[in-house]
Amino acid sequence: MFDIDLIRALRRGAVLDHHRELGSTSDRAKQLAADPAQALPTLVLCDRQTAGRGRGSNRWSSAVGGLTFSLLIDPRTYGLSGDRLPALSLTTALAVCEAAEQVAGARLQIKWPNDVVNTQRRKAAGILLESPLPGRMVIGVGVNVNATPGEPGEALADTVTSVAATAGVHTVDPTQLLLAILQRLDKNANGLGADDPTVRERWSQRDALRGRFLTLETTAGPVTGHAEGFAPNGALRLSDGAIVSEHLTGSVRAIH
Repeated sequence: MFDIDLIRALRRGAVLDHHRELGSTSDRAKQLAADPAQALPTLVLCDRQTAGRGRGSNRWSSAVGGLTFSLLIDPRTYGLSGDRLPALSLTTALAVCEAAEQVAGARLQIKWPNDVVNTQRRKAAGILLESPLPGRMVIGVGVNVNATPGEPGEALADTVTSVAATAGVHTVDPTQLLLAILQRLDKNANGLGADDPTVRERWSQRDALRGRFLTLETTAGPVTGHAEGFAPNGALRLSDGAIVSEHLTGSVRAIH
């Protein structure tokens, strides 16, 4: 499925941990993170993932033709502190969007906090960031490249899409898409660490929720308002007409 030799050649200096099948690339990356001698960055890649995870109790359903990987990094390499986690999630989603457009011509958007969607808000990719140990961060990415989970007519099939379907092409090369995502992620994460304002500008250009009236479920209860874009730290800004509130965590449950 992947051109492993090409990935090794173009990702010199990075450790590649490739498997035909894994339960979860992020679980594998966290196992590797526990070893203080593990070289970074480490890319955990599998041809088929059987037990992918999303935020909270959500599962990431992997279809044949999908791309699932996790990148184990030290965020300090990019000049990032622990409070920039939401911003790195958006920055990773931005890398997926830009890579999909570069490789396949697919126009995708960022749906806060960690999804990549098409213009109909059908999900094409998901991001999951975890920090198992100080100085260790796992960036998990799942992309529907050439197929989507589920069958036509099923509820899941009505809410997801693929890069190929969005681009209107038959197939997209998963190796080329992976390499483009990693290249964009390196560049964007360095820009985020350097407080490059163009990174935040590119978030805004891809914002799928801006201007929408929505309900956000938070630990303090539901919050409703118009989405006013992203704060510099990656928080979602909501306006009720009089006050703009910022939310680092939560789940968008309804878009009105």
